[in-house]
Amino acid sequence: MLGLATAAGAETGEDAPWRLGVHPFVATTEVMERFRPLVDHLSAETGEAFELHVANSYGAHVRAVGDGDVDLAYIGPAGFVRLWETHGEHPVLAREVLGSGASFRGVLVVREDHAIETLAQVAGHSVAFVDVDSTMGYRMPMALLERAGVAADDLGQKQFFGNHFDTASAVLLGDADVAAMREEMFERFEGRGLRALAYTPAVPRHPFVARRGLDAERREQWSAILIGLSGHADGPAVFAALGGNVAEFVSGTAEEYRGLREMLEVTR
Repeated sequence: MLGLATAAGAETGEDAPWRLGVHPFVATTEVMERFRPLVDHLSAETGEAFELHVANSYGAHVRAVGDGDVDLAYIGPAGFVRLWETHGEHPVLAREVLGSGASFRGVLVVREDHAIETLAQVAGHSVAFVDVDSTMGYRMPMALLERAGVAADDLGQKQFFGNHFDTASAVLLGDADVAAMREEMFERFEGRGLRALAYTPAVPRHPFVARRGLDAERREQWSAILIGLSGHADGPAVFAALGGNVAEFVSGTAEEYRGLREMLEVTR
């Protein structure tokens, strides 16, 4: 069952489906298609209905998780750090691993024919970002710029486009000089007009977290279902639908994101 969350905090009755929340890292329709097989798998394995809620922004997703408006959430690393800062620590049930590894990078890009060659030269230019709570669409690239001496106030214009695809498109269409995005999105456009300016350090990939107050039995059950997907007949279809070369879900802890939390203090 799929459902699009238009507002956080909706009251649910005892028979309401469990809610899997996801942030809009790509267009909402694409998020729903990517997560449909996982929602179906969770429903089949638990014998209880699950539905998908896609928040209308990264910040709304963090609030929905923190306020308990979703029961299980797939959340970006920076979103998890923000959740930790604003609503306290939440149980990590699993984290994703790609074929390329358990961590990922962001990248600042320009058009292939643009004169910018260094991070310092970004000052005074327009930069396209995804969302203020996006790990690789804002917080890590902005931290990279600040370490190069370019503060947010030094940018000519700072624009937020809501997802990684639109951020990449903004540079290609001439709506921005520089763009921040996850490496996988850059790879889709590499050789089609974009050039990498600088890469961020690698950080742990997206975790699945449970809302605070969810009973331990369900936390353990859902964690086992997620981690067990790599050995389940549904696994290949679920991972293929998620895209981005997702290979498996493994156990994770909040402590694995402490280093990222310290790294991102500069962009609070």
